[in-house]
Amino acid sequence: MSFAEEQKRLAHWLSHKTGELSEIQPAGNLTVEESAQVYRNSIFASRCNAMAEIFPVVSALLGEESFQASCSYFFENTTFNKGTYQEYSAKFVTFLRTFPPLETLVYLADVAELERRYENTLEAKEVVVSNATPQADIKVTLQNPLDIFSSPYPIYSIWAFH
Repeated sequence: MSFAEEQKRLAHWLSHKTGELSEIQPAGNLTVEESAQVYRNSIFASRCNAMAEIFPVVSALLGEESFQASCSYFFENTTFNKGTYQEYSAKFVTFLRTFPPLETLVYLADVAELERRYENTLEAKEVVVSNATPQADIKVTLQNPLDIFSSPYPIYSIWAFH
């Protein structure tokens, strides 16, 4: 088996915890599965910590333990195409809308959507107008992260309070 194929198998196992890892030689006293689980836990912890940075208010509303547990469940049960934090955050908002343990927190997904859009706005490229004269007609178009959405809940007040 080639190195690239072995990497794909390991990546699949890390994401889904299924598949065979028999051709990997572990270092130390741990089995292949134990070694891979340590690595998997580290990846999940890093992803959950990044999500807490993107969604600090959602994390505060849920409490650290519940937020970490929700993130872990999310990453274990969600399929990703790109593996970017933009994709993770968009799918996390959808996850929050449908995750049964959080169904009584009806405003939570909207707060998360506000945080996701705020983060996207911070990451947006600046628009530079060149060769403009004071007399020129300038048309301003909002970039994708600068769109508007509404919520029936006081999400801005919740977000601003935290």
